[in-house]
Amino acid sequence: MEVREGYKQSEVGMVPEDWRTARLGYMSAFITSGSRGWAKYYSDSGALFVRSQNVRNGHLDLADRQYVTPPRGSEGNRTRLILGDLLITITGNSVGNVAMVEQELGEAYISQHVGLV
Repeated sequence: MEVREGYKQSEVGMVPEDWRTARLGYMSAFITSGSRGWAKYYSDSGALFVRSQNVRNGHLDLADRQYVTPPRGSEGNRTRLILGDLLITITGNSVGNVAMVEQELGEAYISQHVGLV
């Protein structure tokens, strides 16, 4: 494979020359996937529920919104979003899409199809 100017070959493929590669687990203290079975908590209002279709082209696309009234307990705490979180789609047709939480979303959670770093 030809290496383009300004790039180098790495164990994960072609990357810019000034990039280093590292395992995600070494770069983040917390990695998880979203809550399972929350469709039963869907509601017309409440907390934002970020699904894989919301993670598009490097940003959050919230045109298609879903809301939930989350259950009490650890599942909500584990999957709640905060400013600066990195989201990665982990199932379905859009596997590998990423987006960063770049604005305050209020109370928001991720679905089982989205990974949270």
